[in-house]
Amino acid sequence: MPRRRNSWNQQGEKHTPRSWRRCIHAGVVGGALVSAINFSLLLSSAAEVSAATGSGVTLLRASEAATAHEQSVHVVSFQSGTNVSANATVNATVTIVTDAGSSEGIQRVTFEQGGTVGHETVEVTGGEAYFSGDPFTLENFNGFSAAAAARYAGTWLEVSPSEGAFASLTSAVTMSTIPAQIVLPKPELLKGEATVSGIRVRGIRGVVSTHSGKETGVLYVRSTGSPLPVKLTSSLVNGGHGSDVFSKWNEAVTVTAPASSTPFSSTGQ
Repeated sequence: MPRRRNSWNQQGEKHTPRSWRRCIHAGVVGGALVSAINFSLLLSSAAEVSAATGSGVTLLRASEAATAHEQSVHVVSFQSGTNVSANATVNATVTIVTDAGSSEGIQRVTFEQGGTVGHETVEVTGGEAYFSGDPFTLENFNGFSAAAAARYAGTWLEVSPSEGAFASLTSAVTMSTIPAQIVLPKPELLKGEATVSGIRVRGIRGVVSTHSGKETGVLYVRSTGSPLPVKLTSSLVNGGHGSDVFSKWNEAVTVTAPASSTPFSSTGQ
């Protein structure tokens, strides 16, 4: 059930360990824009942002460190392109609204393809992960067979920590996995300041060259106070594009587990 986004390691080499679309087929679930962070390399205090603005690398590390100290965040993510759908040749869009807490979180997914709109919800609470979608989303976004999508539509499916799909499904749903969404390769500090979502920001750009052309990501972080991320944008060579907008830091997040659920492992998907 993951989402397809291009993933870059810290050396700027492109790899795709998981897909942007939430393709749960074959036990694969979850997704993100970029690679994981080694927190031992990060600045120890967000207050160091004043010394970080001269370097894209340093400011990025300060932002990662600031994010790692937060307890919750609200994220609105959007992705458009052929790599959103379970059918990688069809254009589609997906909007994911996330409320991520320290140990629990919820995502509300809206998937559109060919004029049809579907929905799905992902929850993490009590150490377990759950998701439930309509037949259109399960088939075209998650990659379920048509028969399985019809059978399990509206059913809460449970993925336990012992399953290989758990780590991918819970990626970007809880706060501990949010920082891993905002790493950029060879970060370049953009000149000057800008205003994004009414907040003064500095921009950090990362560019990856692929066989098809260049792909670009830009992270905008607060230019005063704690250097928390405000917006992350991506531009892909196939015409796809996306964005993540971060807000409502440290607001309470409460998630209630479904009253009943079916083990995902029993679906055969």
